[in-house]
Amino acid sequence: MPVLVDAPLRGVWGSSSSNVYAVGEEGNIIRYDGEAWEVLAPLTSIRLNGVWGSSSNDVFVVGDAGLILHYDGVNWSVVESGTSSSINGINGRSSTDIYAVGMNGLVMHYNGTTWRTVASGTQEWLYDASFSPEGPIYAVGQAGTVLQSTGTEWERILEGKLAQFYGVWGIDAENVFAVGRNGSIMSLNSGSLRYFDDPQFGVLEDVWGSDEDHLFAVGRSGRIVHFDGNEWSLTESPTSLNLFGVHGSSGTDVYAVGDSGLVLRYDGSGWRELARLGSRFLEGVWCSPTGKVYVAGDRGLYQFDGQQWSDVSPIDATFRSVWGRSDDDIFLSGTNGVVLHFDGHRWALQQSETTGGFVEISGCNGDLVVGVSDGRNESGLIEVFDGSEWHTMAALSSKGAGMSAVWVSADCGSIYCVGQQGRVLRGIPD
Repeated sequence: MPVLVDAPLRGVWGSSSSNVYAVGEEGNIIRYDGEAWEVLAPLTSIRLNGVWGSSSNDVFVVGDAGLILHYDGVNWSVVESGTSSSINGINGRSSTDIYAVGMNGLVMHYNGTTWRTVASGTQEWLYDASFSPEGPIYAVGQAGTVLQSTGTEWERILEGKLAQFYGVWGIDAENVFAVGRNGSIMSLNSGSLRYFDDPQFGVLEDVWGSDEDHLFAVGRSGRIVHFDGNEWSLTESPTSLNLFGVHGSSGTDVYAVGDSGLVLRYDGSGWRELARLGSRFLEGVWCSPTGKVYVAGDRGLYQFDGQQWSDVSPIDATFRSVWGRSDDDIFLSGTNGVVLHFDGHRWALQQSETTGGFVEISGCNGDLVVGVSDGRNESGLIEVFDGSEWHTMAALSSKGAGMSAVWVSADCGSIYCVGQQGRVLRGIPD
């Protein structure tokens, strides 16, 4: 393709494969008619940042200094914007429902007749906007800012340095929760993203729930946070020791594990200390369908049958995560790349790609199990067990940029991984 303009282009949009516009610096607008590109006669020398249209006869271009241009299918004209601020992006749902965003939190709406500025609640520069035909509107910008609106008020759902997430769990593939540093809690509910942080929650390490009205998150200094379907709140905790894992069989049978071999149990009325096992720390906990509880830590694997605890460690190793489909189908991960599987009769070592070991394992009812590594000793890995062997699904680009937790939906349709640098990944298995 020949170079038509000698300045950067910053936005592109098309109504069809034979009607595409690109805009950029020095007021450049170029158009593709399905066969060739042409440079349109200059309308301005101001930098143009974005272009969008509801049809080939209704095209808007936005730029610096509050510039908005409109094409009606015959002529281009300057539209009154009511602002002198730079406009960076534009998108719309129809000819009477268009949004433009720009510097210092600028958000503008066009109703088919006039443009007006609406309050965004942020001073960060915004660069683009997008929405589904019937869903919320999103705007993104500097410092990790993500805004959401249903058409009335704008709400900040992410801003500033993204949290480091340590735990993830979901009710189903469309209702997922992640927790992490600085009391950060993120929820994805039927496509709507919510984020907030409460410093009094401290560092949250793990999250689990029986349903959307009974969610528990545990963390450092013994903090336990509960979600009742409406709000998250601190719950009275019997310990100040760090808690690293939480899991349960129901909303009235929940277990949390942590430092000094501590095991707590929630029975629907409150939390109490259940046991102190022979470990410096316990990190993983899983409740089987039969009600047995499995706990993994630096001194091995323990099992609770409702009456007494037993050491069921298959080898002498430090374990970090335990998960299974049943008492006869359990996966156990440890440091130094240790991955084991129990088939109801014996434990067997499995070969995986990780050298540091999986920090967490999760799976579903089918032949799908996923393990993630935190990237301390290698590039962060996401590995999948397909029923016969482990293979790499994704390898993150750099050492130290790994994942902290994984959750797989019961229908095996979605994999969610969270981790460092605010990463939240969703995978769709083949």
